[in-house]
Amino acid sequence: MKSDQHRYKYDVTRYLCAAAELNRNVRDTIFEHVVQNPYKFVAKNYGVDLSRVVRQCLRIQTRDLATDLLLSAIMLFYVIIHFSHKGLIYGIITFIPNLISSWAFIFTLFVICGSRLWSYWEVSRNLSKDNFGNSLHKETLVESIYAERLLELKQLEEGNTTYYSGYTPFVGAGNRIGGWSFVFSTQSEMDQNEYVDISLKKMYDTMGEKIKDLQIKGMSIEDGLFVDGKTLRNHPEFLPDVLSAPNAKISDEVMQDYVGKFTEQKRYYKIIQISGWQGNFIFSTFFRLTKNDRQMFVEVNYYLLPPLKKNYYAIDQLRVGIPASIIGKTILISIIPAIVSPFLAPFRFISRLNLLLNKRGGNSRKVERQVKDNPVFDYGAAQSLREIVASDKMQNFFQDADVIMYQKQVERYLMEGMTEYLKSQGVDVSEFNKRKEAIIQQGITINGGNFEVENLVGGNQIKHNIIKKVESVVKES
Repeated sequence: MKSDQHRYKYDVTRYLCAAAELNRNVRDTIFEHVVQNPYKFVAKNYGVDLSRVVRQCLRIQTRDLATDLLLSAIMLFYVIIHFSHKGLIYGIITFIPNLISSWAFIFTLFVICGSRLWSYWEVSRNLSKDNFGNSLHKETLVESIYAERLLELKQLEEGNTTYYSGYTPFVGAGNRIGGWSFVFSTQSEMDQNEYVDISLKKMYDTMGEKIKDLQIKGMSIEDGLFVDGKTLRNHPEFLPDVLSAPNAKISDEVMQDYVGKFTEQKRYYKIIQISGWQGNFIFSTFFRLTKNDRQMFVEVNYYLLPPLKKNYYAIDQLRVGIPASIIGKTILISIIPAIVSPFLAPFRFISRLNLLLNKRGGNSRKVERQVKDNPVFDYGAAQSLREIVASDKMQNFFQDADVIMYQKQVERYLMEGMTEYLKSQGVDVSEFNKRKEAIIQQGITINGGNFEVENLVGGNQIKHNIIKKVESVVKES
């Protein structure tokens, strides 16, 4: 099930575009991790239109390039005039004092102020809630140079495979906030000596249909394969070319081969995602089923991608237009840059031009050698851009409450979907129901004879009574 989740990407995408407009460090991060990252997988940025953010960065870089070119021209013209009138020795002695009091300083100050105020205008007007959807129209020359990369980033949104680097396979989904797992028997209800052969595909389908009954806005249900980024060599279905990034989307046939298959580095999960509060947080559920001749294993993981850090939301406080106070402040903070920038502008111009024209990054040759020489080169992603800019907490109590609500709703419907399918196949669900009730009612994770009590209210005596009750359930099973 594909939801209309793109509607919920609007706000977060807008905030990231504004951050790129106002903060060079954000732009550099985007170029490093996204734009000029040709060999590694770019993690999914849930709730973000990544290609739109990159287009904004390319336009800003083009504008910065033009600014540096203009400053370089001013500096060159001033140097020629100054030394032609003062001579070499006297010209060197009087260069800085004369620069500060010259027309070149005034022009430089004007250009720097204009560039900064343009960014303010862009954010307050074109990146406002009312105008953001119409802020980009014609494609610029630089965007046309990066057209292929922009298309690749757009296609990432439709990808069904994640290549991870590091501990967690669910890169991009945020932080793990819970989960549970248990094993139950697939004994036949009619004959205790027989075991039912369960179709995992049909069971997944049944659970998916049950989840759809929740009818939560911003919810999607998808297939996902999670692959260790160091295990891709000699697997053309994932990595057709060792000098390119792995395939973000694999065929349905390959995906189905991994349904229910137990492998150490490649695992299939069903993914349920809910985009809450206009996409400001993403709640994800990853669940997996495996089986043998007599038992079935169920695993569920809950992940939360929190809202952006607080400072990213400051743009909503800006009013359309440029107040006089902002103009005055901009002039004051631009005086020192107006003295320094003419000297740095030529070097920045060359650096930015090289950055824009070299689509594979400045150290591409070095990385290419690493890819060729290292048979276990890690193509996986360790973190997404959205995770980098995420806060470590929710914005308010109600968001926390909604996450708990979504978790309980998804949990119950998953259980009901499993129960319905197992009953329809003639499985004795008595053992399954014991474990299900322990999880739903008490928030207890059962793994064999071990269990944990989570989020229980009422003191140690109540917890002790619940534990004793669960111990009896486990012993009976």
